[in-house]
Amino acid sequence: MDDMTTLLNGLDLRYAVSVAELGGEEAIYQQGQLLAGQGWLIPAVDALCREWPTLINHENARDFLVEALQEADLFTFDGLADVISLSPAALREAATHVVELLRAFNQSADLRQDMALELWTRLAIGGWCSALEVRAALATRARHAASAGEDASPYLVRSLGAAFDRWNDNELEEGLRLFADAEDSNSDSLMELGFHSIGRAAAAGTLTAALDEMHMATVWFTRAEQDDDRSDAHTFALITGRIHHFGSGNPITPEDVTEVEDSVYTYLSGFVGEEPHWRQPRADTSASWARLISSLAGVADLHQQEWMDAANLIAAAADVYVAHRSLTLVIDPSQVNERTLGAPLAQRGSRPSSSRR
Repeated sequence: MDDMTTLLNGLDLRYAVSVAELGGEEAIYQQGQLLAGQGWLIPAVDALCREWPTLINHENARDFLVEALQEADLFTFDGLADVISLSPAALREAATHVVELLRAFNQSADLRQDMALELWTRLAIGGWCSALEVRAALATRARHAASAGEDASPYLVRSLGAAFDRWNDNELEEGLRLFADAEDSNSDSLMELGFHSIGRAAAAGTLTAALDEMHMATVWFTRAEQDDDRSDAHTFALITGRIHHFGSGNPITPEDVTEVEDSVYTYLSGFVGEEPHWRQPRADTSASWARLISSLAGVADLHQQEWMDAANLIAAAADVYVAHRSLTLVIDPSQVNERTLGAPLAQRGSRPSSSRR
């Protein structure tokens, strides 16, 4: 039994480990295959990323990260993508090399391509690489997958949705619609289109336009619920429907509040024990939506001045959740580790402001 195997046998995969606990930098660089074979590759990369500023050989560390991604199986690739995409110190030196690898993976039409596109999208949104190439790659992949009758993977749909919310490209919207309108429609795509409609409601210049977009969001969410019996779709269809109802001049009843709160509870309970993915923060905003609905129910008289401007209300409500601001990533070049962009704006949502984003 070699030294690395002895070390690993004395460690617990449930806890983060340090570079020193894995035998030091050089031991990690030399034992990549052994680490991968025993399930320790992700913890090893995590240790390197956490301790990046104090590493002695950054070039070797960078090469180890890229090679780990290149040789990883699909499960390991997914975990490595999460670790690397949330490490600003490592990305400052490794992003260009990682993108070169992702560009190569984009030549294959399979799940690895979709996973690579997702990591590439995260890096582009964070400003670690040019966005134009990955936007084109996403649109092309969506067209090819749809024309071949492929089922859209969650990785591809998440990437399309995040990129569409960030850059608002028609080609990206077309990609989502291709999957949403297919004979066997993709409920993830329907959800992404619904969330984007909420963002459009926030940016609408008139009350009519805002209400139209909020109604469109309800339509998308309702379709997703009908297609796949999704609790999240049911929850957001309820929420956007009630916001549209109130914005049209109608009161929110205590029964409405109870229905929304019960739906949110059921929805969020489904995440207990699950590892959140990078777009998970938007799920957490459903509780803020429920508080907003409850606040609206407390307005006994619709003539109260602070609630009279329904356009401001819609803008405030939509700002509780705008999909492209609800991500988990790190950004460059500010070198600030901003892990949650656009945390739930519960206070803004519960009291409209005259400002518009």
